[in-house]
Amino acid sequence: MSKGESGEARTALLIRCTSREADLIREAARSERRTVSGYVLNAVLQRIAVRDKTKKHFEETFGRHPREAARKAKAQSSGR
Repeated sequence: MSKGESGEARTALLIRCTSREADLIREAARSERRTVSGYVLNAVLQRIAVRDKTKKHFEETFGRHPREAARKAKAQSSGR
């Protein structure tokens, strides 16, 4: 870990992608007037938010366990 200009600890994150993917990321970051790291962080946080909403909706609809969800879905489709 290294220290940034503000004295806070910084951590590097290595993201492996193709040259084409890297070009697309740089282009998208530039179009949003963000740094590459800012663009990637924003994209990751958006995906986490979507995942959390999806998980919450799934659990509210079907319960916490996949087998329970399958039983509920089967019971609903058979009209019970």
